[in-house]
This record gives sequence, structure tokens and C-alpha cells, in this order.
Amino acid sequence: MTIMCLRIRWNCAFFLSAAIVLAACSSSSTANHDGQAGGGGGGTAATNSGGNTGGISAGGTRTGGYSVSAGGTTASAGGSTASAGGRTSAGGTTSSGGTTSAGGTTSRGGTTSSGGATSAGGTTRMGGSSATGGSAGGTTSAGGSDGGESSGTGGVVATGGTGTSGLFLDGFFLIGTFMPTIYEFGKWHDRGVNTGVGLNSYTDPAAGRTLQVAIQDWDSQAKAQGMRTIRSPMPNPADDLGNTTLLAWDQMDEPDATGQGMINLASCVANYQQWKATDSSRPVYLTFSGPDVLGAMAGPRPSWCLDSTGGCSLISNHLDYISSALDWVSNDIYPCSGYLPDESRRCDPSYVGDPIDLIRSWTDKPVFAFIETSYQEFVPESTRGPTKDEVRAEIWVAIVHGVRGYIFFPQVVGKDAAGDGTPADVAAELTIQNTTVTQLAPVLQGDIDPTTLGASVPAPLQAGWRDAPSGKYFFVVNTKQPTLTNAAITLTGVDTATSASVFNESRTVTLANGKLTDTFGAFAVHIYVVAQ
Repeated sequence: MTIMCLRIRWNCAFFLSAAIVLAACSSSSTANHDGQAGGGGGGTAATNSGGNTGGISAGGTRTGGYSVSAGGTTASAGGSTASAGGRTSAGGTTSSGGTTSAGGTTSRGGTTSSGGATSAGGTTRMGGSSATGGSAGGTTSAGGSDGGESSGTGGVVATGGTGTSGLFLDGFFLIGTFMPTIYEFGKWHDRGVNTGVGLNSYTDPAAGRTLQVAIQDWDSQAKAQGMRTIRSPMPNPADDLGNTTLLAWDQMDEPDATGQGMINLASCVANYQQWKATDSSRPVYLTFSGPDVLGAMAGPRPSWCLDSTGGCSLISNHLDYISSALDWVSNDIYPCSGYLPDESRRCDPSYVGDPIDLIRSWTDKPVFAFIETSYQEFVPESTRGPTKDEVRAEIWVAIVHGVRGYIFFPQVVGKDAAGDGTPADVAAELTIQNTTVTQLAPVLQGDIDPTTLGASVPAPLQAGWRDAPSGKYFFVVNTKQPTLTNAAITLTGVDTATSASVFNESRTVTLANGKLTDTFGAFAVHIYVVAQ
């Protein structure tokens, strides 16, 4: 009997025939959360182990720190603790005053970042620095000029930097889903997703299905749908050389979660060094826990925080990962269904922007973010998943704050554990927004918030912009539910333009000295395009 494993952040859901077996899973390569190893029932899950690329032994035992439980029993994994920062986002309230990202720093509630003029009560984002960067070891043009837009559908730059177009990934905007099974690529492709992030396959040694075969099968299912992948390397990383659909190698997931960052650093650095020695041009991707990023302390390590036990989150530790263990950095915070440092902001889509801003203040390396799509049944404080409107806002908040791609987290982790708990209406909204983002991919992968342009918007709106050959683009998202009428928006860098088209809305708005007014429904997004 084969076992299909779905690893959900710090938890693993194993589907064994009709039975669902839950086993908590360590992100560390040295601990199995109380050593739950479990028998394998013949087949073994081959999930993205974040660098634990050793073979998986017969009989159902996983090497590299992950355990497989079979036979319908549950491996408790020391109480099955969830990652601090388990992805969650929900609807409801939004922070007063949009957050602003300018050069990576966050300013909330109408304050100005990076020298912009502040509109009363709103957020000004004037000329935030671009952080396109590229992967270490890749050929990148700092700030990636967008001369010559590409379609964003063809080739991918293996280095993870800019290609001949000058755009990050040659204009390909990563829209991912977390750990799709080999049977789910078609569904996610139809939702407008272009990348599978995190290996999710199985091995069956008795049938000759080795780890290498399992990875090849997963890759082939993605490729059949025209999708790309991010996953841990082949057992021999050299076997990935020349794989143009593999965007990046995936490190251990959330190595910083629950204060374990110092413990996991050494293994992540070792992975990075080994993999880059094999292929210096292949980017290495790593996801931080968003709440741990937000809770990271400055200054020296306090005396109560011991290397052997972890227990605290440090900025310096995150910087060590950024400098020595990754080329692309992602994070996860789930406003509706995950752990939050500030419960008053539950179901606040703007929360997605906070860890993005902080990470961008630490590095110019490409930044990505996770977006929740389901009710995870994971955190006591959470009572629902995000609505379709809230998911739309989370996507555009991430874009406004400067991500180079986003990844959906659709899993349900609680009593109704499932690989994809995305409601039908949310899935339909994902498809709409992913289609729009794909249309704009070459624009989005140009300079982030170039200093030649700017926007001032009232709270709770947030704004970002791009300057492309096809026009000057301004993305404005309402991060709250109430409709905002006659919102006064000021665009800078538009010269004497008297109108702007609204992307995919078949209408125009009047500009007078760069000023316009418009109405925003609940969590609405408008994209204004001013001709060059």
C-alpha cells in the first residue's frame, strides 16, 4: 500500500486509503519531535524535506528528520505544535492606515517613508527603493531595468536573476501552490498557478519507486501542465543540472519557527554550500515564519536564549540565513487562520505586508510571500478562513509591498485535514486575480516602486507602482471591508497627463495635476495606467 504524504508546515497529513493519519513533523534534520518514526505500510511519503535529500528507507521510515506514521495511528510529535506563524489570514478588520513600504521599511498610519509627502491619515509611498536583485551567483542587473517587456510565459532564467530583458526572471511572475500532489497540478494550473512549491510525492521501494523516481514523477506532472517547480534537490543534486523548469532548490521550511533558528542554521548553511558547489547558478529558496520575523529581537542574544534549546527569534539570526543559506526569501503569515503576534489584527489583509517590509529592509534579495486560501482549523483564536475578497486583498497587499511572487497555502490542518480546503468561491477569485497578475507579469517584474513615480493614498488604501514601456502603473488596494467613496489619490511622475485607464475595467478616470478620485468597494483593487 502506498502512502501519500502532505506536509503542512509543521504537520504532516498522511492519506492512507480512506484513513487520514496525522503526524507532526520536525523542520529540523536532527529531531523527529519525540522520535515518532512509524512503520511505513510499504510506501513512504516523499515530501519536500527542505534539504534532507538522503534516501528514504524501505518499510516506511523517513530519513532526514521526518517520520511516517502508518496504520491509522497518529504520531503526536510532542503535542503537534504548530509553527509560530502558521499561515493564516482572514477577513474582518483591517489596520487603520495603510502600511507603506519604501526601500523595505514599514510606515503605518499616514507617516511618510523615504522622503515622500504624507497625506493626512493616509499612506505615502514616494519612491521606495527597488529590491529586484537576483539570486546570489546569478547574473542580475541591480534594480532590473524594464527595457523590453517579455511575455512572462516563456523561458526562465536559471540563475534566478535578470535575463536579456532586464526583468527579474525575464518577466515571469511566480504564482505558486504549496506541496501539490502529483494529481493536483492540473487543478492548480486551471486556477492560474504556474509553480509547484515543495515536493509532495511518495516512494514504494518494493515496486521500484525510489526517491529519484518519485521526484521525476512529480516534476513530469508539473511539466505536463507547463508549470515550474521549487523543491529539494535530487538525491544527487547534480542530477538537477540542466533542469530549466526547476526554478530553485528548497531549503528546510520555517527553520526559524518557534525560536529554533539558531539550532537549524548550521544544517541550512551546509545545504546551501553543498548545493551551490554543485550548481552555483541555481537559486536556493527558504521560507521564514512571518510571526517569527515580526517578533525578531535586535541586539545581542539574551542570556535566557540558549543555542541548545532555541526559544527566541533574533534579527541577527535571520540575517545569517539571508547571507549564508538562501538566494530567495519567503515568509508566511496568515491573518485569518494562523498564529498572529497581534490578535487585534485578525483577518486584516494588510498584515501580509508587515513581514515583507521587514525582510526587504534586511536584504535586496528577491522576496516572496504565502497567501492563505482555507480555514486551517489550526489556531484556537481563528474561527474561519479568509473570504474571497480578503484573499484578493492579501494578494495585492503582497504585490504592493514588493514581492516577486506569491504561493498559496490551501491545506486544512485540523480535524478535517485535507490537502486543499479552498472553498469554490475563493478558488474562482484566485483564478481571476492570477489571470490579472499573469497579464501584468512583465510590468510587475520591473523596478519595484521606482523613484521616478509615486502615489499618495488615504487610509486604508495602500499603493505601489511600476514604470514600464507600456505605461506607468499604479496598484491601489483597499485593505478594509467598508466601501470608500471619493477617495482622493495623488500620482506623481505622470507629467501633464489628463486621464488614466483602469486596467481590465473598461473605464478611465480624470487626472488633474496628478489627482484623481475613485470609489473602492470592500477589499477592492484598482490599477491605474498612465500612458508614457
